[in-house]
Amino acid sequence: MVWLSWDLDERRYVRLKIVKSSQQLTNTAKDEIQIDAERRSEAKQDGALLNDFRITGIKGTHICLVFEELGHSLPKFFLKSNYRGIPLPNEKSTVRQVLEGLDYLIHTDIKP
Repeated sequence: MVWLSWDLDERRYVRLKIVKSSQQLTNTAKDEIQIDAERRSEAKQDGALLNDFRITGIKGTHICLVFEELGHSLPKFFLKSNYRGIPLPNEKSTVRQVLEGLDYLIHTDIKP
């Protein structure tokens, strides 16, 4: 589950991904943290993952991943434009981001 959250320390919005406590999903989250750390060290750049921490509740311990906030979804852009499409600068930005994401996936271990 992913939530739009307010980071009290940094005073900004972030995406907070709370992973279910099952062993398989916990291991996948640990892999995601490791992959991001390796990608940042190899590319010498910031990663999408800003932070991670754990919380314990009645269903076990959950890994929480903190990511930078993203913009609106494409359907929201279409709705705001009365279904006339999105402006060319937004379209170019979207295509660039999709290609960057694809490049990232190609250079990491893709998991289901």
